[in-house]
Amino acid sequence: MRYILLSADTQPTLYEAPDAVAEALGRWAEAFLDEINRFDSHYWRPIKDGDGREYHSLEYTVADFVDWLNLQPETRRHPVREPALLHMEEREIIMETARKERNLPLYQQTYPWYNF
Repeated sequence: MRYILLSADTQPTLYEAPDAVAEALGRWAEAFLDEINRFDSHYWRPIKDGDGREYHSLEYTVADFVDWLNLQPETRRHPVREPALLHMEEREIIMETARKERNLPLYQQTYPWYNF
């Protein structure tokens, strides 16, 4: 298990994930986005603009991604979850390290980070 960070243009959240997810986080996120972009996806929600015209908007959260990950055969035995019993100081060190590594390729990052 390794730490990963996930965000949706917000403050990132720290998760524990199987090595296979951490090592290919971008590919997992792309697979999730490909799946939810299908026309029959329940993530498409109708919205109306000010003129009353109806559109469909794709709406999802980091929690939706984590839920999807945990339904995959590779993660069922070791689900992605927020780490338990992690001291605040340790969490801050991880977050600072991740911020410094943010511009490195994923394979060089100690703590892979995906921002939706």
